[in-house]
This record gives sequence, C-alpha cells and structure tokens, in this order.
Amino acid sequence: MPNIQVKLRRGTATEHSSFTGAEGEVTVDTTNDTLRVHDGSTAGGIRLAKLSEVSGGTGTVTSVDSGTGLTGGPITTSGTLSIESGGVGTTELADNGVTFAKMQNINTAKVIGRTTAGSGDPEEVSILDDDTMATASATSLATSESIKAYVDAQTGGISKWSSGWVTQDNQGSPTSLANQATLTFTHNLGTADVNVCVYVAGSSAGAGANQVFFSESSTARYGAVAKNMQSNSVDIQLANNGVHIVGSNGLSTTPSWGDINATHIKVVVTG
Repeated sequence: MPNIQVKLRRGTATEHSSFTGAEGEVTVDTTNDTLRVHDGSTAGGIRLAKLSEVSGGTGTVTSVDSGTGLTGGPITTSGTLSIESGGVGTTELADNGVTFAKMQNINTAKVIGRTTAGSGDPEEVSILDDDTMATASATSLATSESIKAYVDAQTGGISKWSSGWVTQDNQGSPTSLANQATLTFTHNLGTADVNVCVYVAGSSAGAGANQVFFSESSTARYGAVAKNMQSNSVDIQLANNGVHIVGSNGLSTTPSWGDINATHIKVVVTG
C-alpha cells in the first residue's frame, strides 16, 4: 500500500453526543471503533454498524416497540427469541413460558391449537373433509361442508306427508267420522315402508285434537288402524266402538266418535 496516511477527526461516544459535524463529514468513534456520518444537523451524526453487529450475531430481546402490525403498546418484558435455521421454528418467551408451536412444511390442511382438555403446548390439528365421517377422529376438526353433507345424507331419505284436517266426505261418505269406516289417503311418498299417525278433532282448526291408537278387548274395539300400505297410499280403518281418550283424571274413557265431537281427521305419514 502507498505510504500515505489519512487521519479523520475522532472522539469518544460521549464526545460525539455533543458534536454536530458538517454535512458529508466523517468522524471516528473511538469508543465503538466505527465511523459516524454527519448531515450538518444531527448531534453525534449517524453511527455505522460493524460487520459483527449485522452478521452472525446473537443477543437478548429486551423490548419490542409498538408499530406496524402491533397494537396495545410496546412489549417490555424481556425474553429470548430463538428461530431455527431453514424455516420458522419454536419461538419462546422465556420469562413467562409462552411457547408458539413450530410451523414448517405443512402439506395438508391444519390449524394450530389443542383438542384435549388441560394445559399444554399448541399442536397441529388436522382438518378433515369427509362427507361420510368414516375417518372421524377425536383429535381432528371437520369442515362445515362435510358436516352438512353428512347430515343431509342422514335425513335426505325421510319424507313427510300430512292430509291436513279433513272430514270423512273428503275421503268418502258419510260426512261425519263413522265407526267401522275405511278411509283411503294418498301420500305419494313412493314407499310402503312408512309410519302412520292418526288424529281426530272437532274442527278444521284441530280444536280438541287427540292422537288415535288401536286397542281391543273381549267385547270392544277402539281407535283406528293403518292397513293396506301401498307405495303411494294407506287405508285407515276406524274401529267399531270409538276411541280411548285420557281424561283430566288420567283415566281412560271410551266415548264413541260422536261423543268427542270428532268431525275431522288428520293423517301424517313419514317414510
């Protein structure tokens, strides 16, 4: 190297704190063994970082100031920030023991959380999209689409039909509900594998409605029975002696059809 020496003005960090250099002037910080670049107005100038300070360094996080992406004020609790090379690894705040789960190379749908009770570190939780729920797991979540598809599949085959409140003349004659009458109801559900409920009432609004069942004694037959079930229709056979009704005292009474003023009937079919 040529035998030429260039010396710059120099001083300690303390001396620089009260020194304002000219614009473009460079001085030497003898405390930190680095340079300071001046702009003519900033006391102490702008200190340049050394290579050791920006490459391969380690240290302890003592505070994080609030700024873009942070709310609620600065974080002042000290702690150690450890990041694994090659990706985002485990991050811990040493002072309070909060641990953030490792996230790297996730190639399936997952969330971070816990599916078991009690304390513990967060962990990867799988999200399943299984419309049949065949892969159901106590440690996985399900998508809303798969839940809806599963529920629809369970209830999709169930249909319901109701005749509404009708009089006997809607189905045949006479115009009142007569013992021993057979009434045919067309439900068009397309299956003979059905459940049938029969109700009788005293008006088209269903006033005083009672559900009717069939019962038999040695001398009398009460209620109604569903018979001749077809894929699209069912016959309701009214019994010979009226219906059983549970009175206010909880005891069964056996008035005739006319005794309960049963002018209307409703049949509900599910299948």
